[in-house]
Amino acid sequence: MTENYRIAGIDIQLGGDRLPPREPLPCFAAEEEAEPRCRVKISEEPLEVSPRYSYTNNLVKWGVIDGGKGCYDCFDPDGRLRSRALIGPGMREIELYLSESEIRANHFIKPVMETLFYSLCLFEGGIVLHSAAVDWKGNGILFSAPSGTGKTTHADMWVENLGAEYINGDRPLLRFFDGVLHVCGTAWSGTASIYRNVCVPLTAIVFLERHNENRMRLLNPAEALKHMLPRCFLPYHCAELMAMAMDNVTAVLGAAECWHLDCTPEIGAMELVKECVMISPRFKG
Repeated sequence: MTENYRIAGIDIQLGGDRLPPREPLPCFAAEEEAEPRCRVKISEEPLEVSPRYSYTNNLVKWGVIDGGKGCYDCFDPDGRLRSRALIGPGMREIELYLSESEIRANHFIKPVMETLFYSLCLFEGGIVLHSAAVDWKGNGILFSAPSGTGKTTHADMWVENLGAEYINGDRPLLRFFDGVLHVCGTAWSGTASIYRNVCVPLTAIVFLERHNENRMRLLNPAEALKHMLPRCFLPYHCAELMAMAMDNVTAVLGAAECWHLDCTPEIGAMELVKECVMISPRFKG
């Protein structure tokens, strides 16, 4: 059995005799491709290997096995293997085992495939940014901030008052198509569960900070980097992937218009952002 999906322009094929629950992937279903970017083969039995781990925490371990494949293992608190992904060069082939407990808990899409996707998108020049993304008249606008600051509140104001549509409520992907930077919906959106299968040219990234008045200023790439890096999903487990991620972030900041917004959670903040976005040379009227 095989199924094909296209997430932010990246073709992924799932295969195996017994596929685990896949919501919300059906939203990203695609026609069968001759050569998917990544094939994920689901195994019902553990793949017996002896990983050499280079990164570990209490529940997750990353490493390599003989032959050079990457290994991504997840464990339960008692040390039992919950899932194992063996990752081929360039993440073109992944062999994935999921325990019955992982399948029952619906952990295939989150966190296993979610974590793998964050690394896979790096090979396509992409980076996932913790943000709420909306499409307003063909303009992709991202609101990014630490959790609880109000990015969803501001995105909701655009949807409710200006007729914008959500692209993703928490974890959109930034990547280039034909040299143009786009913001794309993904199958993951944190607790917001708001996602669409669309890619829209990026007009602005707005980094929010709570304040008692509304004011906004344009950031240069060096300033924007300090706001962006803490909000990106970065591969700290692998120096090679981290270098790739930093290259992708640098490319994004070289093409994006980034703003810092001191703001209240009120309509005036929305109006201020709207004014700044509409005078941007990137704005599509």
